[in-house]
Amino acid sequence: MDNKIWLQSYHQNGQEFMNFIIDFKHLNQLSQVLIFGESKYGYQRKADKKHVNKIKNYLLEEKKAILSTSMIVGVDRKVLKQVLTKEGTGAYLDLKAIKKPIFRLIDGQHRLRGLEEAAKVKPALNDFMVNVVALVTDVEERYKELEVFTDINSKNKRIHVDLALLAKYNYQIFGGKMDDLGEHVAVKTAYKLKENRSGRNVWLNGINFDVYEDNALGIVSVNAFVQSIMPMCQRYLRDIGFDLETATDEEKYEVAEQASNYLSRLLLEAWTIVEEKWGGCFTATVEHDYFNEIKEYFYNRKYYIQKSLGVKVINAILYDAIRRKPLTDYNLGKFYRTIIASNVNRSNWSTGDLFAGLSSEAGFKLAKSYILNKKSDQL
Repeated sequence: MDNKIWLQSYHQNGQEFMNFIIDFKHLNQLSQVLIFGESKYGYQRKADKKHVNKIKNYLLEEKKAILSTSMIVGVDRKVLKQVLTKEGTGAYLDLKAIKKPIFRLIDGQHRLRGLEEAAKVKPALNDFMVNVVALVTDVEERYKELEVFTDINSKNKRIHVDLALLAKYNYQIFGGKMDDLGEHVAVKTAYKLKENRSGRNVWLNGINFDVYEDNALGIVSVNAFVQSIMPMCQRYLRDIGFDLETATDEEKYEVAEQASNYLSRLLLEAWTIVEEKWGGCFTATVEHDYFNEIKEYFYNRKYYIQKSLGVKVINAILYDAIRRKPLTDYNLGKFYRTIIASNVNRSNWSTGDLFAGLSSEAGFKLAKSYILNKKSDQL
């Protein structure tokens, strides 16, 4: 094919876009996918093999296979200017002049990987033509790519967007817009807790990060859980003497990782004690989620203990029990004694029982007083 890739430029409400048609081989060479955990700007999961194979088989088995939806990529304005050549009233990319990937794939990862696998069997697919829409941004505006990814996959498809929430804070850190690291630590802590598969973890798949999906697994929203642990997260940062104003972006990122690892382990230990006391409130269940993936969890919606009321009250009691000493040297002895000694029983946690209707701050304080045996008239 011609090494000149002609571009069409247009704007939507001040946002610049480029549109072009390119063969799969060159698009694959010029693009990268930002995978969470592998790139500081990562926000996507690795491609699902089943989905990739489905596209691969379609391309190999269907003689008139069509991938009609445009690929969407992001590109830095500065980089684009370096490889863009203007000619007359138009402009083009010279493929020979581009030596490394310049595009970040926002939407189309599975189609690209499916084409890649199919082309290994049928090389002619390297010439498969696709339409591409490029979002053009300055480096400090890369967060717009994350917003586009979230918008596409939360409304039009069933794709996990939980990592996009975590990545949002990373973009704030590396964009110099992080005013409070505590919330970032809290979100990372909640994510690591709900993903922890070491032993029996009552929070496995129990915190709902897929806030756009009504049928997502999880008994409590990430926002409610984050608010319940914010005091602990802020305290940890104070205990280690972290200075947000003088820290570099890399230091902020590393501290957020360190803090969330530590606090997720703390919460796992604490809620093991909670399960020891009120074990009947947690039911081991295995089912398919709305992505048809087999998931295990331990929550039971018939009880308030892992809903907003329970997490706010129990995590507050936990913080009260360990706050007198640095959290970096916590001891759960007091928390253990407090929980085990509580006169609240399993049935009190059931919906419609003792804690029914306690949704305000005053209600949380009342629930806390019951657990601490400071009020027992209804027990």
